[in-house]
Amino acid sequence: MQNFIRTLGVLSLLSLVLFGCGGGGGGGSRSGSKGVRVLHASVDSAPFLLSTSAKEGEVLQTSKFSFADRYFALPGGEQIVSASSAVGAPVFAFTVPEDRPERQTILVYGSRTKSGVKAALLSDEWKDVPPDMSALRFVHGVEGVRSIDAAVGSVSVGQGVSVGSASLYVTVPAGPQQIVVRQSGSSSALYTATVDLLPGRAYSLLAAGEHGYFMMVRLVED
Repeated sequence: MQNFIRTLGVLSLLSLVLFGCGGGGGGGSRSGSKGVRVLHASVDSAPFLLSTSAKEGEVLQTSKFSFADRYFALPGGEQIVSASSAVGAPVFAFTVPEDRPERQTILVYGSRTKSGVKAALLSDEWKDVPPDMSALRFVHGVEGVRSIDAAVGSVSVGQGVSVGSASLYVTVPAGPQQIVVRQSGSSSALYTATVDLLPGRAYSLLAAGEHGYFMMVRLVED
């Protein structure tokens, strides 16, 4: 019965994600700008709300499973940025100094019913991208997979990336590319898709969900 109820809950969530927000797995999502955002990778969790101590009581962004909104530009000075569940708990808070990176991501991952929901603060920094290339990194948010390898075409974008972390950005040729995601040490693909990378742009390849239950990979523009 518990599994049945959990499945109904996730199906309801996915109906909102796939039909209410436009798009499915493997698609692209434009973020742009500078500041902080939330990437939501926990398939059985409610949306997460982004806030900052510099704008007390104001919700800056609402993040649903596997989708990314734009970065929200923060006021200057040291402050506490938080990602809190729309149902009240959990709440994850990070202190960001005045000299913080221009772009940061709060990655929410894990599972309410298994390992617990967790969060990590990632730095989204890349070097200048050549005009005929794209910059890409892999973000691992899949419950039940300790580490993942990812490749775009013949280029590795992550080897042994542990859950709750991200690889460094690498440059890859722009244009249509096949992505392959594998559990580290396995020759079998967990996920494959074709994506279209625009020249001069930077992306995060977010793997989200739960292994053996529901997993998806989404291309998010940084």
